[in-house]
Amino acid sequence: MKAPLSRRLVVVAAITVALLLPVAGALLSAAFRQSVETGFDQRLEALLTTLAGLIENGPTDDTTLTLSRPLADPRFERLHSGWYWQIARADQVLATSRSLWDDRIAATAMPLLGPRGEPLRAKQLDLLLPTGGSPVHLLIVGPQREIEIEVAAFNRLLVIALGSLGLLLIAAFAVQIRWGLAPLRRLGDQLKRVRSGDQPTLATSLPRELPGDLAEVATAINEVLAHQQALIERARSATGNLAHALKQPLAALHLQLDGEKLDRSAVRESLARIGETVDHHLSRAAAAGRVSGLYGRASLRDSLLPIVEAVRSIHVARGLTIVAELPAGRSVRIDVQDLQELAGNLLDNAALAARSEVRLSVIDEADGLLMLIDDDGPGIPDAAHALVIERGVRLDEQRPGSGLGLSIVRDLAELHGLALSLSASPLGGLRVGLRFSAGARATQG
Repeated sequence: MKAPLSRRLVVVAAITVALLLPVAGALLSAAFRQSVETGFDQRLEALLTTLAGLIENGPTDDTTLTLSRPLADPRFERLHSGWYWQIARADQVLATSRSLWDDRIAATAMPLLGPRGEPLRAKQLDLLLPTGGSPVHLLIVGPQREIEIEVAAFNRLLVIALGSLGLLLIAAFAVQIRWGLAPLRRLGDQLKRVRSGDQPTLATSLPRELPGDLAEVATAINEVLAHQQALIERARSATGNLAHALKQPLAALHLQLDGEKLDRSAVRESLARIGETVDHHLSRAAAAGRVSGLYGRASLRDSLLPIVEAVRSIHVARGLTIVAELPAGRSVRIDVQDLQELAGNLLDNAALAARSEVRLSVIDEADGLLMLIDDDGPGIPDAAHALVIERGVRLDEQRPGSGLGLSIVRDLAELHGLALSLSASPLGGLRVGLRFSAGARATQG
């Protein structure tokens, strides 16, 4: 089982802190060591300058040197304190601090070691005395351990401070992550309730409680759930309608089969009604089954030009003119197959009714796009506009067809939230309009 997201984030935060704080600690420790060593060297430089100012020649010759007064630091008087000074000319030691006693420091050895083998830190100076002669070599040293002790104390404090800071940061990250993921937990709880059937969609108050990005996700999930619920309701309704529609012709068939004499024309009529009913409901099921239409996009020009050419080829023998005014760069939020089925049904109906011309056009409106199909046929009375989109209704029984075309268009339009309208055409026949909302429109690059 994979670890929860919050735990993963806390682990990542802990690893980040565990990696960065030691690096920061090492840099701080190095900076502190450099500062301590610089300060130590500056003290040695100051003591060396003072020592040079206190040198005096001995009373008899220049083989002995004395200080006019002792250095004002008691550590040079304490035996083997680690703080020493030494004055030499060539290889001859002329004077030393009391702390050295009878010992000497090899100034040329590296690293410098004290009488007890302890490492030393030194400053040296070659000085030419006013009395002349060869220059004297001044050496002043201090114990390296004082630097190490000071750095070690700082490092201990640094470890405690950075360790405490690391724990506080991890705790703060954990609280922040838990607080930041709280909206996701609420969203997950709501989805579990939807899955268990306790509620059909996410609570309407949830999007207002979530931050901007998650609010959009919750709204989109609700739209998907509502669409799925609509499809389920359509499927249930279609099943019930199909069962109800088949009862009468099936009952008529039973009567014919149970009767003494079989009326073949009545049987054929019942079978035709059954076939039309099945075709209609299969078409509606196909329309309702394509759920991708709400989330895909179709280019009007690329999708409709093949349909226009197909309708032209079907009616080429009649010399029918089919004009398509489709601007480039327009797309709508609908499945390509659904758009083609909508246009195909409307164009075919218009071509069957037209005398000489059918026109397909697209108009930009403030609130979306309007697709219009006009023909110059006899048209349909205003009172019959609502009637012709019903299943199986044909005003002209002399024409071939099942009367399902506009019914399928109506179902697809309802599925995709399109406004279907019928009116008189400027060409003299019928105008069918399909309005795509502004949210469904886009301009392609």
